[in-house]
Amino acid sequence: MDPIPIDKSNPVFSLLIQRAQANHTPLGVHIDITYKCDLKCVHCFLTDRTDPGLPYKTYERILHELKAAGTLFLLMSGGDIFVHPKGIEMIELARKLRFETRIITHGGHITEEIADRLAKAKVSAVGMSLYSADPSVHDRITKRSGSHARTIAATKRLQERKVSVLLKCVIMKQNGNVVAEMQQLARELKVSL
Repeated sequence: MDPIPIDKSNPVFSLLIQRAQANHTPLGVHIDITYKCDLKCVHCFLTDRTDPGLPYKTYERILHELKAAGTLFLLMSGGDIFVHPKGIEMIELARKLRFETRIITHGGHITEEIADRLAKAKVSAVGMSLYSADPSVHDRITKRSGSHARTIAATKRLQERKVSVLLKCVIMKQNGNVVAEMQQLARELKVSL
């Protein structure tokens, strides 16, 4: 299942954008829940991966304020959102508030239970960071042995539950020309790239 497309050429969407701009409405918001991450990817901009982020109650207030302001689209990320002790609860709250919710993660913490909860919450899409079809290349980039296997396992868990997955691959000198191999892997996993 592909992510729900946002057709920016649609006249209704264009009108929505115009009204949001005229009313200074934050139509779409990207929130980094935490800067904590258990990977140390060579390309990552984070210099401090220990910052736990704000308390849950603060995020709860922010999500309610965004709802009141008219926000419709929410992208939740981090470091890794699932390193935050209340990451899944924040996603569930976002869906309860009826945000069109997408997340970005490396997937290493998506257990069977978390996959069930994401499916039940009906998130629009999960962007999964994967840097090569070759496990050794991916693990060298993340500096964590086994991270490729955990990401693939999480992708399959979500697929089993019909949660839309999008593989996200940064192309850099460490992974070379990965486009063809990543396209093949996406086809095998039946996900988008």
